[in-house]
Amino acid sequence: MSQLQEIWDREQCPIVNGVMFADGTVKLVKLDATSKQTRSVVRGSETSLESLQGSGTILNSFYTEMGEAVDESRSVKAVCGGAGMGADGFVALLQHPSNQLEWVAFFDFANPFVDVRISEGRVIARNNLGEIWSFQIDAPQEIRIEGRLTN
Repeated sequence: MSQLQEIWDREQCPIVNGVMFADGTVKLVKLDATSKQTRSVVRGSETSLESLQGSGTILNSFYTEMGEAVDESRSVKAVCGGAGMGADGFVALLQHPSNQLEWVAFFDFANPFVDVRISEGRVIARNNLGEIWSFQIDAPQEIRIEGRLTN
């Protein structure tokens, strides 16, 4: 069982801005909020969960699932929700029905994701700000954000 799966099975998620894969690979991301109307995600470097945990730079947080969608044709399930802080949000893809984690995308700036669906090879989640975040199933680090922030 992978280190990420063990953490996930304890209903926790590493607090890492990026996409974490079952094999321990982590693709870090940063928020680009230069526009007051929209936000985007910029890909950063690649590292490993083991390296991050070994350096003591990350903690785990309990998560709360707020949405779920199953795609029987792909044998996958997407879940979404929030974590310990108000701005935390996550989207995860698991094998269905085994619940083996494929990847989890966590952001401390997204706000909780309140619903999720799977469509045309993408996991599409809406956060409580009304933004629509879209992740390619096979390359979830390819993230699109649509929608507007309101002040």
